[in-house]
Amino acid sequence: MRASIPTLLLAGCVVVSCGAGEEADAVGGTSGALAGAGGVAGAAGVGGEASAGGEGGAAGGAAGAAGATSSAGFPSTAGSAGTAGKGAASGAASAAGNAGVAGSAPGGAGGAPSFTCAKAKGTGAPTTAHVPAEYVARAYVEAFGRLPDDGGWNYYLNMFAKSGCGVDTLRVIADFFKSTEFLSKPLSTAERTTALARGVLLHDPSPLHVLHAADVLAKGGPEAWCDLVDEYEQSQVFVDHAKTLCDPSNHNFHFEAEAPPFAVAGELTGEALQASLAAAPSGGVVEVPEGTLVQVKKTLDVPGGVTLRTSGASGLTGRRLYPRLARLARAAPFVGPVVRLAAGATLELVWVDGRRRDFLAPDQRMLGENIRTEPTASKPSVVRWVRSDNPAGPQNIRVASVDGEECGADVTVQENLVVNWSNDNRPGSQALWSDGIFAHCERSRVLDNEVLDPSDVALIMFVSENGKQRSTIAGNRVLLAGNDAFGGLVVDTWTGFRCGGAPCDFVGASFKDNVLFSGPNTRFVFGVSTSSAPWKFIGSHGSARGAKFLHTTSGASRVRLQVALYAAHMTDTEIADNWDGTLLDFVDASGSEPPNACPKAATVREIATTSGSIQASTPGDLTDCIQ
Repeated sequence: MRASIPTLLLAGCVVVSCGAGEEADAVGGTSGALAGAGGVAGAAGVGGEASAGGEGGAAGGAAGAAGATSSAGFPSTAGSAGTAGKGAASGAASAAGNAGVAGSAPGGAGGAPSFTCAKAKGTGAPTTAHVPAEYVARAYVEAFGRLPDDGGWNYYLNMFAKSGCGVDTLRVIADFFKSTEFLSKPLSTAERTTALARGVLLHDPSPLHVLHAADVLAKGGPEAWCDLVDEYEQSQVFVDHAKTLCDPSNHNFHFEAEAPPFAVAGELTGEALQASLAAAPSGGVVEVPEGTLVQVKKTLDVPGGVTLRTSGASGLTGRRLYPRLARLARAAPFVGPVVRLAAGATLELVWVDGRRRDFLAPDQRMLGENIRTEPTASKPSVVRWVRSDNPAGPQNIRVASVDGEECGADVTVQENLVVNWSNDNRPGSQALWSDGIFAHCERSRVLDNEVLDPSDVALIMFVSENGKQRSTIAGNRVLLAGNDAFGGLVVDTWTGFRCGGAPCDFVGASFKDNVLFSGPNTRFVFGVSTSSAPWKFIGSHGSARGAKFLHTTSGASRVRLQVALYAAHMTDTEIADNWDGTLLDFVDASGSEPPNACPKAATVREIATTSGSIQASTPGDLTDCIQ
């Protein structure tokens, strides 16, 4: 009989928490088994003194490399050669290289598997009249590394609306991990199990989960993956989660604090990585081996002209293979961002984890963003192909502005996956709300990103410290599945003091071709707002001139809104083709989280404070309706 799924946490020290050599011998057998089964770096590497750039990291990488080919026949990432190692102490410009990728999937790396999993069989379990939209979105993110496409999203929401929510219907979603799209991904056993545990059990795996997966696959071959997914779906953990997921009163289910982040292929201190970054010359690239967990206890600073990335990863496809990415996880309640980019720096192909639910004390509510870029003078900065989760602060990604330091060159934020599902704005949540992407620099280019569950504003264009904006926010998709949001697309001139009492200069700034959609349990209070005037707690409100707001839609999905568009405190503007032909469901303020006094309305215009070419609207003043 196959062993049951292991319990979540282990007593003692295994793989991810040993001190310098203190229990390396005791766990050597376990780490060797992990390396052989899934290409996970051995515990010997963790036992080394990473902060001193010790040799232990390289040793662990070698142990992982020995298990480059998974016994399951899935493509398997070879173990990392260690990050920094001696290099951090000697000032090497980049982290030690990765041993590469070995093995091939049935049908070729990244190709279709040679087998097909059977769909889950029904159990006849009871259902509730609830659509667990957040769980659907979460499964897409964990299985496929992306937001749902319109067709899939609508199909599965309709399935729950017709068949109810229960163990059986939730298993249909968990079966994403049996799909050809998932099975064809070139992931090791450890990487594949990380995605499975996060998507089905709603927490990171423990080392025992990976050992168990390796054992199942070693005995049964690649097809045994189907049996492993069935085990997860039949586990008591999944059954218990179903009760919460199917509770009509609960549309946001937090899991982040239930388990520590799992080190897929070894662990590194933030200090060791910072040493490599500091030693890198301008134009240098610092690569962290695939699957490395970096415990960040102080802001990581990426110098100007330096690129920080995961070795072996490439482009949007690499971002969607997120279990492979180096994971930069907040590990202490320091004040400041997890990663800060100096002018001209690049951050790409990493997973930044703010661990919001690990930092809930009253003095930890607003620690800092996940990613912050400093103003650019003549050198452009880039944040691309990054997965960024659950910041312990007011923004997930902040493109910053500083008084007297203009962004003379662009800051490009492109094709990132921004996840805020642990950032509540519900009453009693201690103001854990967070924006998705905050464009403060006057030359921000926020393009083609995916944003999930922002709880304040999804995409906000804030007046720069120099009183003007030229930014473009275009081609982004925003989904509310578990959180309500105050706004989707918003201009904020704060109090206007940066503009000397005159309208702030937004000529050349634009929002265009963005998509906002939602599940049936969440809403945007404002879909588009040209002003922050509805936010009462901001105080006095400035004004702006010249920004454009064009062609906002919900794609082919529905979106729930209180106010689709509010035009106020914006002159010489162009507002056109927003929500044309889209599927809008208007709701009143009842049930909003948190409560507000805003009306149910399509397009509202404050006549006295607006001018330009503005689409058809109803006169009105919605100042201070968000309390």
